[in-house]
Amino acid sequence: MADVFEEYLKTIDTVICKLQFLLSVASLLPSSLISDHESRLLYQFSTNITQCRRGLTVAFIQSLNQDIQKWMDEKVSVKKLDEDIRNGLDGCHKEKVMQMLCCLCDTENLKMIENEDCDKHLIKHDKEKVYLKGKDKIVPPFRFGVEDVATKMWFHKLAYPGQCLTNSHLDIIFYYLRKKGKYAKEPKVKFTTTDCLFFKTIHALYEKFIAQKKNLSLITAQHAIADYIRGRKMLCGSPWHLCDHVFFIIHMETESHWILGRLNIEERRVYMYNSLSTAMKDSAAIKACQPFAVLLPHFFALFDEFKKENKPVCLDPFEVVKVDGLPQQTSNDCGCFVASFAEYFIDMKPIPPIFDVEKHRDRLAVLFYKYARMKEVEFIDSEDEAPPKGPKKNLS
Repeated sequence: MADVFEEYLKTIDTVICKLQFLLSVASLLPSSLISDHESRLLYQFSTNITQCRRGLTVAFIQSLNQDIQKWMDEKVSVKKLDEDIRNGLDGCHKEKVMQMLCCLCDTENLKMIENEDCDKHLIKHDKEKVYLKGKDKIVPPFRFGVEDVATKMWFHKLAYPGQCLTNSHLDIIFYYLRKKGKYAKEPKVKFTTTDCLFFKTIHALYEKFIAQKKNLSLITAQHAIADYIRGRKMLCGSPWHLCDHVFFIIHMETESHWILGRLNIEERRVYMYNSLSTAMKDSAAIKACQPFAVLLPHFFALFDEFKKENKPVCLDPFEVVKVDGLPQQTSNDCGCFVASFAEYFIDMKPIPPIFDVEKHRDRLAVLFYKYARMKEVEFIDSEDEAPPKGPKKNLS
């Protein structure tokens, strides 16, 4: 809006300058070439345009003040919601979620919410397409540091039970878990996380490692896995030697299922969290953890920080331990379970035997939508998300 207004002013200023030039020329001409009446008309026209310019400026400022007031109202609304959900898992209710997400719904779904027809609403959102063509866009996209979210369906998949979470969901969730641990004043647990690309990278390396009869020359300090261990590969990463635990997002492709891995560096164990536990599924899950258990000891041996009392790092594979007694999913909610298992451990809270998937999904959807709107309204960028600063100039 400001850019368009500026262009209008430039055009008007150009016209005014030309008129003033004509007036100065007319004053020098003899009356035989230009009459007093024509000169007055020219002067009046110049005066009218100048007044018009002042009027446009006043109207623009009034419009801008209205926009600022609207932004301030949204800011107050966002802070009020933040207070409502600050109590954590127990402070979030379905009604607030529906109110918060209603602006992401098409007309038909909004009527369902207003009529409190929640069951019909949830059935509606089991479908892949809940929006009319062209109505799914978020403009400008919401910025979440590691990725931008440009579609409303991202929030629907996060908010409604039975929807499979994608790499995008889990990468963003685990990025904010890293921030939570790294910037907390008194973190309860020293940890970091990886992302979905780490899983793909280490699995690809493991396949090559086995195919080449455990060729150790594949494991080098220049490999991408080593950069993850240094804490350099991701936004808000931490060096692993400064952490007690590392969380892994693991996707069992043949099962189309997410599980959580947690490496306890001191114990040399990988704990496996599976929300769909059967003898067959657990066997496949333990197999999916093998690349981490086999390769990471060899990578640790490349770093002096992991050596104790100047003794070499043990190259034996880490033990993989299944975590028992976990709540089990009844639909395609494994991604939500993975995120919640990690957060419960980070907060040092016991994982409840009965897991309310709907409540956890509601909370995640509201928190991320609220945070994205707050960043948009207040023009906020986290320090680790801001564009890199240019090199300092040498003034000498």
